[in-house]
Amino acid sequence: MVEEMVDVLRKSERKLAEQARMVTDAKLKVLSEQIKAAELSLSLLEDVENYVKRNLETGSPQQVLSSKKQMMERMSEVSKQVNVEKLYPKEKADFVLSKNIKSLHHIGDIITGATALQQCRIKKCDCITPFAKKISFSLSVEAPDSSLLSVPLSALRCSLVPLGKGNQLIHTTVTTTSTDPGVYRIQCNPLTRGTHTVKAQIYDVQLENTSLVISFNPYLDIITPVHTITELKWPWGVAVSDDNHVITERNGNCVTILDKEGKK
Repeated sequence: MVEEMVDVLRKSERKLAEQARMVTDAKLKVLSEQIKAAELSLSLLEDVENYVKRNLETGSPQQVLSSKKQMMERMSEVSKQVNVEKLYPKEKADFVLSKNIKSLHHIGDIITGATALQQCRIKKCDCITPFAKKISFSLSVEAPDSSLLSVPLSALRCSLVPLGKGNQLIHTTVTTTSTDPGVYRIQCNPLTRGTHTVKAQIYDVQLENTSLVISFNPYLDIITPVHTITELKWPWGVAVSDDNHVITERNGNCVTILDKEGKK
């Protein structure tokens, strides 16, 4: 049984290595074509430079000025021969590894290209944890085959925007988790509670936005309470209903309901 599992994993490893080789070869081919296009463009521009130098060395300033039109025409001819599109990167998104952590027989697949990355989506955004004046929450990205996407930290960018406040972008810090492959920890300092739009980007590909509800007020350096609720003692959790009733929990075994005046 163990030998069969090892054999299957080795086959998966060979498949993954072949995928990586094909992706790398394709990228090297694109880079090779770009190098040739750049060398050709450089050669044409050097011809123009030499043409101008010859005019400056062999003629008087008056002759150079009189031949200005001819030099401009020559530069225009050369510029038309430079194919700028060939110098542009064919795609900016790099390839990433898609891991299926639930499978014992499959290491993962490689996802490459902007189109494939655009088909990925944010799978979950939960486990909000307060930390000093900040909060942190977990985030994972799901590939089209429902496996989790694993990318370098430098490739994943995330930000939050309070709902209805598009100009208040909240920057975040992204870290990995040692126990859950493909699950990232996002830490930020929100300015308000309520629904926030979570924006995630892998390399240059923007994923579809999702939402996150921050249900508590963040900690502030300076805050003046407008009202003190004396009945609220050592709460484990606090929630406020739409009709202004306060519901608190203490030590996980006692629930207290207060009215809008703060009375039991």
